[in-house]
Order: sequence, then C-alpha cells, then structure tokens
Amino acid sequence: MEYFTREWALGELSDEEYETVLRTYQASIDALDHSSTVWRFATAIGLNDAWVDRVEAGAGDLRLRLLTGDLQRGYRHTELTYRNAHVAYGQDALVQAVENRPTEIWWDEFSGTMPNMVHRFILVAANGLADRGEVHIEFSDFDFSEAPAMSRGLPRP
Repeated sequence: MEYFTREWALGELSDEEYETVLRTYQASIDALDHSSTVWRFATAIGLNDAWVDRVEAGAGDLRLRLLTGDLQRGYRHTELTYRNAHVAYGQDALVQAVENRPTEIWWDEFSGTMPNMVHRFILVAANGLADRGEVHIEFSDFDFSEAPAMSRGLPRP
C-alpha cells in the first residue's frame, strides 16, 4: 500500500503522521478528473469492511463482486470492473479471499492517473485476526455498479 499501510491502519503512527496520510491521499484523489468513475467511486463508496464475494477474469478485464455497506445504511452488492487489467501483486491472496469466506477489505486506495491506475487492498479475515495479504490491480479503465443486498450474508461460491 502506498498510503494506508498496515502501520497506519493499526494506529502505529503519530497523530500528525496519521493526519498527513489522510491529507496526502485526499489530495491525490482531488487531483483526479472529477468526471471519472475512479473519482466518483473514491469519493462516494467506502470499501472498508467489504466482503469479497467473487472474482472473474477474462479478455483483459477483471471483475470483483463485493458485499458492502453496514446495518445503518444497508447492504449492497458492489461490482467493480477493471478493463485492460491484471493483478500486479497478490494473485494468491485474491484467490484465497474467495475461498476463505468471509474475507474483508480492511483498507483500499487508488493511485496513478488514467490510463495507468492501481487499486490496492489490504485483506484480513472478517474477524480481523488473520492477515490475508495485499492485492494490487493495475488497470486503464474502471466502472462500478451497486444493487441492494438483503443481508450481510454471502452466497455460496
């Protein structure tokens, strides 16, 4: 991770360092084209505590289906579509995330500029006790969609 490292997430930085990371990341997102789907996603959808449901790859595209939301706002099936994409780091962690359910996205971040973007995730077991690794997806185009979910449950893979 470039911004939201494990040390940041675990509170191992000083308050000043913690706040600097937040400001630096926000500035990088603010620098993106505000009409882009990456900017809209990064400013509107939170993946913290999202569960990984499915991963599909084919013809240069990568699709992640996640269960996002919380009890207060409700749950959603959120589908992320990366075009001209590949997993640059953490392929095994992504496969294990689907097999070892539920696996949670602890933190995520975007970096780069189109058409050379990266979306990174820290994955943990849903109880937060087991580190499941890190994933970096490089892509040149991005889209997302959401649909209501009835509950916090994941369907069978």
